[in-house]
This record gives sequence, C-alpha cells and structure tokens, in this order.
Amino acid sequence: TEAAKRSPLGGHGHLPVSPVEPAIAAIVNGIARRSRRVASPWWVGYVLPRRMLVQRLVDLQVKRGAAKMMEIARAEEAELTTPQPQP
Repeated sequence: TEAAKRSPLGGHGHLPVSPVEPAIAAIVNGIARRSRRVASPWWVGYVLPRRMLVQRLVDLQVKRGAAKMMEIARAEEAELTTPQPQP
C-alpha cells in the first residue's frame, strides 16, 4: 500500500524491512548449533548491547513519519490480505 511505502522503517524509509527467509535460516541454524542467541539480520547481534540507545533513535524515526503515513492509510482503499466472507 502507499502507506506502507511511506513507513519510516520500511518502504522508502531509512531502515528497510528485512525479508523473512534469512530470519528463518538464522533460527534453523541457531537451533542446530544450540545457540543461546539468534539475530537476523546479522548486524542486529552487534546492536543488541546498545539497544536502549538504538530504540530511542528508532522511536524518533517512527514519530517523524508516522503522521503522514497514517494520513495516507486513512484515505486509501487497501485490499485485505486474507479473503473475507461477503455479507
């Protein structure tokens, strides 16, 4: 949807949304290796110890674009991803 494209964390934002396949592979590898921690994408493992600071930066980025994104979402007609029964 147009609103999703305007998302501060995905679409045209600075932090793209990660694909699901690498995350699934990381979980499978983590289980096989009996890892105590699994992170995907790989760089998240380096960010975790600094997550309090990073979370504040992410929150600021989301707040910056959320109002415009919500304005677009309210106006657009988006199809549901799951078919709904017709009344």
